[in-house]
Amino acid sequence: MMQVANYFHLLYVTKPRDMMQVANYFHLLYVTKPRDMMQVANYFHLLYVTKPRDMMQVANYFHLLYVTKPRDMMQVANYFHLLYVTKPRDMMQVANYFHLLYVTKPRDMMQVANYFHLLYVTKPRDMMQVANYFHLLYVTKQGT
Repeated sequence: MMQVANYFHLLYVTKPRDMMQVANYFHLLYVTKPRDMMQVANYFHLLYVTKPRDMMQVANYFHLLYVTKPRDMMQVANYFHLLYVTKPRDMMQVANYFHLLYVTKPRDMMQVANYFHLLYVTKPRDMMQVANYFHLLYVTKQGT
């Protein structure tokens, strides 16, 4: 699976247009096989634990996706929603990743803020899921 991570890294650097094909694949996978999409979540979890620097490449990819295809970015939002509902412990890994992103690349973190703004404007009900996730994060990690 780490080979997949290295491939995403290489693809992002050398062929950003092909990387958009990966985004379209994730979109299709979410719509047609949500259980397989959970495998993608588990892969991101593994990547975060074993290669945090490569995880920053994933952040850069999300940044690119937000700029070039905001409608596909909404599919990412729906995936986070699904992850929150089905695997809250894995969602905590997403929280840890956002923390890392804030510390290491605050300008990219602003892209995350812009995405949340877009989510609020276009899908307020999904935004409530994000709020519920942050609430859960606050309750479970108080005092840590």
